[in-house]
Amino acid sequence: MNYMREAITLVNDHTGLTVANFERLIGLREQAKGEESALIGKLVETFIMQAPPDVLKQIVAIV
Repeated sequence: MNYMREAITLVNDHTGLTVANFERLIGLREQAKGEESALIGKLVETFIMQAPPDVLKQIVAIV
């Protein structure tokens, strides 16, 4: 659950809603296994919904 803790920190830090932190969040989801990976996937969705428009544009370009 260490991945989950870091993921929660990334999503809860509203000043850290950056492309770099989004990429880190995706990396955590890929490293996690099973239910933890699914929960981090939900946090990815939350991150995207909270991201400012300029960051969201960059995220869309990546995906």
